[in-house]
Amino acid sequence: MTRPAVSIAVLDSAGAPCELPFDIRQEWTAGSEGFWTVSVLARYAGLTETEANLRASTGILNAPDPWWLIPGGFYGQNRPEGNDRVFPRFGIGATGAEDAERMTSNAWEFRADRTATPAVFAWGGAGLGGAAMAASENTALGQTGVGFAHDSATGSASIHLTFPYREGPVSYYGDDVARPALIETYRWTPGETIELSFTVHELAADRHAYAPVLRTIRESTPTRLRPWVSVDSAADLTAEGLLRWHYDPDPGILLETVGFDRGVSGRDGKSVDRQAMHVGWISGIPWAYALLRHGMRRGLMDEVAAGKRVIDFIAGNLSPSGTFWGTWYRESGWTQSWSVIKRGLHSRTLAEATLFLVRALALRPDEATWSRAVRSNLDAVVARQRADGNLGSVHHAETGEVLSWAGSAGLTWVAALAEAA
Repeated sequence: MTRPAVSIAVLDSAGAPCELPFDIRQEWTAGSEGFWTVSVLARYAGLTETEANLRASTGILNAPDPWWLIPGGFYGQNRPEGNDRVFPRFGIGATGAEDAERMTSNAWEFRADRTATPAVFAWGGAGLGGAAMAASENTALGQTGVGFAHDSATGSASIHLTFPYREGPVSYYGDDVARPALIETYRWTPGETIELSFTVHELAADRHAYAPVLRTIRESTPTRLRPWVSVDSAADLTAEGLLRWHYDPDPGILLETVGFDRGVSGRDGKSVDRQAMHVGWISGIPWAYALLRHGMRRGLMDEVAAGKRVIDFIAGNLSPSGTFWGTWYRESGWTQSWSVIKRGLHSRTLAEATLFLVRALALRPDEATWSRAVRSNLDAVVARQRADGNLGSVHHAETGEVLSWAGSAGLTWVAALAEAA
């Protein structure tokens, strides 16, 4: 593979490239195929202190329709164009202030602590290869930043690492209000020398090419785990917590959220607990299955009974369309999933509940209600499958009509179908 070219730019306090007197040297070390470690030695030769960042970047010349990946932070365009919920989105040619206020831009950069791994990946488009860069979360210059940019006029893209970080064009705080960009700089003193290290990777066209890169990064920076309890103790504590705090035998539920400050609030607990349960995702069958399995393994019949009661309650109350419901509320009973689509049941929630019901059924194969619920869910979704294989993302609770085919939520049905078969 051809070694990507990496340029090191000096940015002033406003973020613009500048001609400050720096002596910067790169040393490359080849690793596995398509992987290099770059060591940078940067010496500031100015006569007075100055605020500046260093930015390492590499370009992708053939990128008409780029695809981005920042682990845990940004995927593809990140927000579908028709999605009304505002959060960072990539848009080809989006450069204006109004675009930025709507959190749409052709270039984004983020602090490393917003990512699962401080790395940025880019592919030129469908069937095109790309490149990746990664660094440690913190260096001698402070916290690292990761970012990317696209030039629609030339059809080229670039990715970069910034030391220390810069965030822009706006900062995202979890709501729909764009905050001012965050800027961190480093104060250089005359004659100061800093060493940096990062990795550069050439990517094949397969978008799963990120996996070996992340594996290489993990293996090169091992982290020692220091668990304060054993796995067995952790399982015991978790099961006890589910049974003591989340389980309510009336009518047979695992509450999604319970208060931990009952003594402080002086209330009885139920008034601070959220009286709701999803069938999957953040409560419901997956957790009831875990409680059931742990109880069977440890011979704890209270846990077995609680897990079974929750599963019985969910499996015995299917929606008119043949699948599970999405959510149960104490005041109103069974209803749709968390969705702006009226009467919509979210595919991933239903599929996850079905998958773990299949696993529970393997522990107790004589549970007829469970078996009927598995078959009903799988028969319903297979009957709705589109010719291209799409299993739908949102289903109508009463009619079974697929209300949305967008996204990848339906993929979880693949696991349920395969395991049931």
